[in-house]
Amino acid sequence: MSLRNGSVARRAQVVPGGVVAVILALGLVGSVAAQPALQAPVRGPTFVIPGGPQVSTIYADGSQVMVETSERWKLVCGSNLSGVSEFDLRLWADRHYTEMAAGPVVVLDSGRDAGLDLVFNLGSSVPTAARPAITMAEQYIESLFGDLVTATISMSFQDMGGGGVIGATSSAYVNNVAYSTSRNNLVNGMDDDDVIQTWLPTGSTVPVRYDGSSSTVTNENVIQWTKANYKAAIGTVSGSAASITFNTQFPFDYDPSNGISSGQMSFVDVLIHEVGHALGFVSAADWTTSTAVTSLDLYRFQRTGTTYNPGTYAQFQTFPRLVDYNTPDDAHISDIITNEYRMSDGDPYQASHFREQSANWIGLMDPAFAYGETHYPNYFTMADINMFDAIGWDYPPCDVPQFLQQPVAQTVCIGGQAEYSVQVDITAPAYQWRVGATPLVDDGVHIFGAQTATLRIVNVTPADATNAINCFVTNTLDGCTNVSSYAALTVKDPVTIAAHPQDVTVHEGENALFTVTASGGEPLSYRWRKDGVPLENGGNVYFADTNRLVILYASPRWNGMYDCVVSNLCGDRISNAARLTVIPDSLKGDLNCDGLVDFGDINPFVMAISNPALYEATYPGCPFENRDINEDGRFDFGDINPFVTLLTNP
Repeated sequence: MSLRNGSVARRAQVVPGGVVAVILALGLVGSVAAQPALQAPVRGPTFVIPGGPQVSTIYADGSQVMVETSERWKLVCGSNLSGVSEFDLRLWADRHYTEMAAGPVVVLDSGRDAGLDLVFNLGSSVPTAARPAITMAEQYIESLFGDLVTATISMSFQDMGGGGVIGATSSAYVNNVAYSTSRNNLVNGMDDDDVIQTWLPTGSTVPVRYDGSSSTVTNENVIQWTKANYKAAIGTVSGSAASITFNTQFPFDYDPSNGISSGQMSFVDVLIHEVGHALGFVSAADWTTSTAVTSLDLYRFQRTGTTYNPGTYAQFQTFPRLVDYNTPDDAHISDIITNEYRMSDGDPYQASHFREQSANWIGLMDPAFAYGETHYPNYFTMADINMFDAIGWDYPPCDVPQFLQQPVAQTVCIGGQAEYSVQVDITAPAYQWRVGATPLVDDGVHIFGAQTATLRIVNVTPADATNAINCFVTNTLDGCTNVSSYAALTVKDPVTIAAHPQDVTVHEGENALFTVTASGGEPLSYRWRKDGVPLENGGNVYFADTNRLVILYASPRWNGMYDCVVSNLCGDRISNAARLTVIPDSLKGDLNCDGLVDFGDINPFVMAISNPALYEATYPGCPFENRDINEDGRFDFGDINPFVTLLTNP
C-alpha cells in the first residue's frame, strides 16, 4: 500500500461478523493532510534470489515432488520510491541477512496449538517498543486461519534515510507448481462453506489473457505460490516465509489501541498488510520479467465485457483470467461469483492490491494508507478474508482435530487382514478413511469401518497395496478438518516353489549340489534339511540357509533325503525331497551287489553285457554306476578292460 492523501478523516469499515466500525483519524485531518505526499511510482525496484530445490509432500495424495523456490524483494508498500534504485534494495537486503546471520535472534512466538502459527525471528536492531506490536499482529492473524502450518518471518530495522521509505521486504515463493496439482489441493482443502474452488477449470491448464488488449488466450499449466500459501494449501516446504527490514527513520506508532499520533503511521496495520502479501495476496501482473499466474490470479478477471466477466459458476470455470499490467485500464477484478472486488491494475497502484477507493474502502489489502490511520482492532475486512479463503486459507478458525494416535503402516499377506486406527482430541469427530484423496466405502466384504476410528481391510489383495492410507477427520461441531499422516499397506505374496531339488548321485569325495527356486514376498529365508533334520553350515555343509546347498566331499554317510523349508512373512513352504546317493569307490565293479568286487562279479558282468534285461531282473536295484567302470556314462565293451583291472589289480 502507498500513502494516501490524509484528507480522508474517517471511514466505515466492514469487519468479520458484520460489525460496522467507524475508524477515526483522531480528528487530525489538518495535520495529516499537511504531511508530504508520498505518492510512489508504480513499479519500484525488485530483484529475485533463486532458492535451492526441495522435496515436497503433496497433501492431496501423499506424493513427493521436487520444487524450486526463490525470494522476491521489493519495497514495503507505501514507500516513496523516488530515487531508490535496485542497488539500494540489494544493499538493504544484504544488511538484513548479515544481521540475521550474526545474531543474536529473538524468537517472538506467543504459541499456537491449533491453526496458523506465525513465528517472528527478530534481529538485534528491532526496537523493544516494537515487540508488543509484532505480537499484536501475530495473534490477530493467527486468530483468523485454522491451517496447521508455521510461517516464519525474519525482521530487522536499519537506517534507510529520510524521504518516506518504510522498509524493504521479500516473500518466499514455490515456483511453477502444476496447475492440476494446485487445483486438486485447493479442492481437497476446502472448508465447509467453500464452493468456488470446485469451479476452477478442470484439466491440466487454466485459460489466461496476458495481453488485456487482445482476446488471445494462453493455456497456462503452472502456478506461482508464496511459500506460506503453498504450505497452507498444497504441501510441505521448509524455510522462511518472508523477510522484512524497516526504516529506523520512518515515524511509526506502535500502539494502535489508543489511536495513531499525527505524523505517524500504524506499525501494526503496515505489518499485517505485508504479512498478507506473504500469505499469498500477490498478482503476477506486477512482475515485469515474464508471464506468470499466482494463486490469487486464479480469480482475476476483466470487469468489462460479457465474455470476460463471469456471472455464473459455469462462466467462472471457462472464462479466461486477466493478468496484465494496466490493460485494460481500471478494469480488473477478483471474482468469486458470490462477491466481486475491484482490483488495482498496476497504475497508479500495484496490482497486488484491491482498488484504492476512499468512498467504498474494500479492505486492508488496498494499496494506500494514511498517517494517523488504523483499522484496530479488526484489520481485515470480509473482502480480505474471502480472497484469503479462496486461495486456500481456512476461515473461520475452529477447533482443528489433533491426532493423538496416527495410523501405522501394515504389512500383510494376500488373503490377510490390515487394521488402521486413529485417535483425536475432539468430542464429536466424523471419520473418513481414504487412499490419497479417494474415500473408502464400507462394502461388508472387503472394507469395514471406513467412517469410524478403526479401518479394517480383510481378504487383502495385491491391488490394495498403497502408501497413502489416511483418515480425514471433521469436527462436526464447527466443520474444521484435519488429515492424518499417510500409512502404507504392503501386501506380501506367500512362498511359491517353482523348481524343486532333484535327486543327486555322486561318487565318494565329489561335491553334491541341491538347488531350489522360490518366489514370494521378500524377504525369503531358506533352511535345508536332511531326513527332516535342519542342517547348519559347517564341516561338509555349505549354504544351508540359501537357495543352494552344497555337501562338500560327500561320503556314503550323507546318503539320504534332502528338502528345503522356504519361509517369509506369510509362512513356510517345504520343497519336495530329493535323494542323495554317494557311491563308494570300492563298489565300482560290484555287479552282484554283494558289497565285494571279486570273481563272483564276472558272470553278472557278462550277463549285463549280453542280456541287460535279464541282468536287471536278476539284480534289481543294483546301481548303474557299479557297471560304468570307466565313468563315461555308458555300460558297454569299453568297461571290460577297467573291470579286468579292478579284478586283477584293485
